[in-house]
Amino acid sequence: MNNLFEFTKEFIKEVQHKREAGTLENYRKHLLKLEQYVGSRNLAFEEITPQWLGKYESSLREEGLSNNYVHALFKTLKLIFNAAIKKKIISEYPFDQYENPVYKAPVKDYLTLDEIKKWEEFIPEIKDPSVLESAIYFLFGIATGLRVSDWKTFDPEKHIKNGSVLLQAKKNGEWVSMPVNQILERNIERIKEHPLTIDEH
Repeated sequence: MNNLFEFTKEFIKEVQHKREAGTLENYRKHLLKLEQYVGSRNLAFEEITPQWLGKYESSLREEGLSNNYVHALFKTLKLIFNAAIKKKIISEYPFDQYENPVYKAPVKDYLTLDEIKKWEEFIPEIKDPSVLESAIYFLFGIATGLRVSDWKTFDPEKHIKNGSVLLQAKKNGEWVSMPVNQILERNIERIKEHPLTIDEH
């Protein structure tokens, strides 16, 4: 279990019922990026020193990866180290002696009211059922700010009370409450006529 890749394989099995499928998939993708850097699946925890981390980060940045993706790769690596320390497989934690990549909140993108109006005017022209659903629920996301995972559980009959949306977010379990704005109000009827059936994000 001193091999980081073998340990992670067992760790993913252990937490598969405690993490979202997307989170587990990210672990695998991040490990694949690490494997590409190492050139094999042979990497002992002890080999990862502050100096090794510096070379790994430099290599990632030379690939042109965004700062936040480099941060995510390091975050997964730190998670694996913490899990190994918890199981007393290792005791050294090189990240304490390294200046780790920092997450930078991206500038949020948004549509103007005129752009939303054009989107709403376009919806009646859509013939493809899956494209129509995508358009309607995209507008739902714009009106509420809710994630795709929350779109799937949204039911107007259950989640609209006294002119407000009341929904427990899937990702963090927190309750979301917001007034029903005009965009959402117009879109509710579309949602009732076209409930979400497609799974592909």
